[in-house]
Amino acid sequence: MTLSPFLPPSRGTPMLKKALLTVLVLSSLVFFSPLPLLAADAPNPDEIVFLKGLFVKEVRGYGLYTEEETNRFKKSDKPTVYLEVDNFKLGVKDGQYHISLSLDLLVKDDKGNVVAEDKGIISHEHILKSRVRDVWFTVILDLSGWPAGRHVLSWVATDNTSGRQCTRDMELVVVE
Repeated sequence: MTLSPFLPPSRGTPMLKKALLTVLVLSSLVFFSPLPLLAADAPNPDEIVFLKGLFVKEVRGYGLYTEEETNRFKKSDKPTVYLEVDNFKLGVKDGQYHISLSLDLLVKDDKGNVVAEDKGIISHEHILKSRVRDVWFTVILDLSGWPAGRHVLSWVATDNTSGRQCTRDMELVVVE
């Protein structure tokens, strides 16, 4: 019986010991290597933050998406926006965890003027058994009534439990 094409089936051989040592060394390097700044390591870990804001082709779950190659869309397109948030406060209700998040959208022109606003696009109100931190929003935009040109989508996530907000700007170009 062969367990792996790279390891012999007998235990305690020098090759197996070397392979296990290599795995241990590589694991240590990964564990002790400097990691990118995570939301929990942010300068103020009490602030809700957007981890990502992307145009995507499809979403299959938290972190499971296919990103668009561009931020340019025709008026007939219906682009999908994927947003991840973190550092929201988990409330406790009847011994269970409570998440209360909402999402607003401000659309700005080239000069930064708000030309459209949509409050409460999405509202997450969930009672959970565990401390879930993997929360994302998916929004599909209908560009049929939008004028051609450059727009800034200013997403505002509100943590209704703590009252804190964060903003993420994304540029969108609408073409004829």
